[in-house]
Amino acid sequence: MKLLELFNSTVPLLEQSFNYRLVGRGGYNTVAYYGNRNDKIPSLMVMSMDNKPLAESDNFVVITVKPRIAFKKAQEKDKRNGVAYSPLSAQTALINYANSEVEPQSLQYMSIHSDIFNIKEINGRGRMFVYMTTTLGMSVGMFERNLGEVPEIDEGYIDVYGARLFFPENMRPKRKEGFVDLFRQLHKMFYAHSFINLIAGDVRFVKLTGNTLGLYYLATNDIRIKPTAQANNRLLFTMIHEHGHRYWYQFSSEEARKTVRETFTQLQKGGENYVNPNEDSIKQRQQDFYDQIEIGSTVNYKGRKGAFKRHTPMTVKNKEGGNLYLKSGIRDIVAASGSAAAFMNNQWDFEGVEIQPVEDHELHTYGQDSEQWFPTQYSMQDPEEWFAELFALYIMDNLHGKPKAFLETVLRS
Repeated sequence: MKLLELFNSTVPLLEQSFNYRLVGRGGYNTVAYYGNRNDKIPSLMVMSMDNKPLAESDNFVVITVKPRIAFKKAQEKDKRNGVAYSPLSAQTALINYANSEVEPQSLQYMSIHSDIFNIKEINGRGRMFVYMTTTLGMSVGMFERNLGEVPEIDEGYIDVYGARLFFPENMRPKRKEGFVDLFRQLHKMFYAHSFINLIAGDVRFVKLTGNTLGLYYLATNDIRIKPTAQANNRLLFTMIHEHGHRYWYQFSSEEARKTVRETFTQLQKGGENYVNPNEDSIKQRQQDFYDQIEIGSTVNYKGRKGAFKRHTPMTVKNKEGGNLYLKSGIRDIVAASGSAAAFMNNQWDFEGVEIQPVEDHELHTYGQDSEQWFPTQYSMQDPEEWFAELFALYIMDNLHGKPKAFLETVLRS
């Protein structure tokens, strides 16, 4: 199979998935993954190297592609040659880096351009499965559909009380130790509450989108945790929450789930809501911050967002109704605006004003004692998430009053 054929847009798109959204096949022994529907080149290719179908192969080559770097190289080359840059010339340049048959010599040629192609040879289906589903974050379901059955695994993970913890290849040992210690803490809590049966299963530390710290996959009964998350109380809460989903599907009865759904609906109809116990303190600090700001004072943005960086230093153009309006330092426009709360973080430096950022635990109350029916804002999303939030607080011994009594009744049923 020629890589050139994969790089052209003639490869049929087969399916959509969580991380690997668009898939094209280049033959029985090659699969390519495209990030977006309009991409002309794949960002990942998997190939069989023993002349077998992927589902039967034991030896693989996994190639990740960085097209932006190739495009930049093409742009620099065009500039040196006095030629107008175009995306087409960049695409052509990238194709030229790998337009030969998938054979050892072509892989050696591609390895010269290691800033564009990352080539990894993997021997053994078990190692392949661990690498694809952990380091590259592919879902287990996607692996089964494209690369064959899930193999028996006897390496590539850390066993913690019967749970298999899978970590990316590039994770530092110290971070692994922090996550393992946190999982041991979780195990201790489950043991104290007689939920030790929840531990068994796979936990993968893989890249997740946005602010998501954890996910539970029902189809494969595995839990995913963001590897860049801090091993703190919030992550411990999240890990217990995801195990709560596992309990919901694997151990709770239909009668118990029905009780949770009906009670959730009754509470919302009755006007129950989440009230942040730190709300008054937060509002007062926001007001104090707002009152200190003077029109005409200088504001420096210290974050990474380019839209703000290029306009700094800014000045306070106006303040009204709790909102701030910042004038660009290079043009006569409002470059940033929003409530005072939006600026109460370490990315903004207001002249003569000391900012006391609102901490994450103040906003989300993870690990704080609660007697509220809806102990977090997220618990109001739906009955299953409500159960998982109650379950996490219960395991951490932070749930009290009527909600605790209700949950214990549900768990006993």
